[in-house]
Amino acid sequence: MITTGFNEIDDLIGGLKKGWIYGLATFNCDRIGAEYFALHMLNNSQHPAFFCGFSSTDILANFPDKQGCFIQRSDESAEDICERFESLYQYTRFEIAAVDIDMLNARDRENFLYRQYEVSHIIKIFKLLAKRYHVPILLLGRCHDLESETPAEILNAKGCPRALIEASEKIFVISKNIRRSNLGSGHIGESFELSLYEHFSRQETVLIHPHSSGNMFGI
Repeated sequence: MITTGFNEIDDLIGGLKKGWIYGLATFNCDRIGAEYFALHMLNNSQHPAFFCGFSSTDILANFPDKQGCFIQRSDESAEDICERFESLYQYTRFEIAAVDIDMLNARDRENFLYRQYEVSHIIKIFKLLAKRYHVPILLLGRCHDLESETPAEILNAKGCPRALIEASEKIFVISKNIRRSNLGSGHIGESFELSLYEHFSRQETVLIHPHSSGNMFGI
């Protein structure tokens, strides 16, 4: 079991299981929110971690171990990311990983008629990676079209890619209570809600207190 770095989540799910795929999505919130949250989770897990995102290097400034962290270039594919993981794994035995797949493409993307098929292919690649190296992998995405103030009881398949919902053992959804004004400054300054789903159905919502669960982004 790998700790999430949040006592509230560990108490709920017993930590992250090795070889499993988890989804991490933001609800009516910029992708950067998921990347900040994932980095905090990796940081507080106290295990060698691999992270790939799209946001600026300012995010990584608060993450102490830069060896397994990088910003994806526009020409890198999901296959490239997995090869980067395997290359770095020779020197750092990663025990947890997080990858933002929201804008990630497949190497042969022109062979996929619809984005949904491409996403399914990308997720399958990371599932194989998780199993091969026996690490939990968080795949980051977004829920675009939830309208209520709290995440729905049933995830909308259009808002968070259906393939990710079906492939993940658990889906974490960060609610819009997270303050957007604080995301750009590199910290979350107040408590926020995180809902746990098993595939499409919500199981539980917990209130996360950043400052009671470890050091939030080095602040």
